[in-house]
Amino acid sequence: SCERKPSLECRSKNIEKLTGFDRLNQVRECNAKYQMFSLMLDDTQTATSVDTSDSVFPDLPYTHPARPYALNLKELGIINGYTDGRFGTYNNFTRAEMVKVAIGLMGVDVNMNMDIDSPFPDVDPKNPDIKWQATYISLAKELGIVNGYENGNFGPNDPVKKAEAAKILFGAIGFTPEKANNISLDFTDISGVSWAKPYLQFGVEKGIIPNSSSYEPTKPITRADAI
Repeated sequence: SCERKPSLECRSKNIEKLTGFDRLNQVRECNAKYQMFSLMLDDTQTATSVDTSDSVFPDLPYTHPARPYALNLKELGIINGYTDGRFGTYNNFTRAEMVKVAIGLMGVDVNMNMDIDSPFPDVDPKNPDIKWQATYISLAKELGIVNGYENGNFGPNDPVKKAEAAKILFGAIGFTPEKANNISLDFTDISGVSWAKPYLQFGVEKGIIPNSSSYEPTKPITRADAI
């Protein structure tokens, strides 16, 4: 099992070699009782694990329920936080940041120096400050994980909404709508996001999303929610 020491020894399970749902399951195991995705897709859940290292992400105290998840993802090399060392606990999680996490969970090797032709006019690969956005978003588009907005843009800095997060994450582990089982959903607030229904059915089937009366699909999520 994954011991919860300050270094979070998830790498000992060779998680880097896993892909798809196997990788997701191992990440969930390393996070003890609850899934990292639960805070992202169901903000009523909390973590029970406690980390004792305070030097990483000083704005995310060890008493915060998201802290063990954030440290786990950092240990896996999936997130780094801001350049000043902060995590940005209550800042909005952006669509570009969500794509980066999803690609990281896939275990795909990303060449940050490769030349890119961006599939979206609002994602500029020539801007060195956001080159990482273009790299991950272009790869996600190539892999069929994202399509962007109807107007052709991607909105990399827009806050990611809960339904969008479900689509990106489950797409990253190989789920496609035609694979959905016809599971009855109790959500009464998803009529405006019919495209998200198969992703939510998958999440409910796998025990990641609880089948409750409200899902709030258009609710933006914070960086703490997302992790």
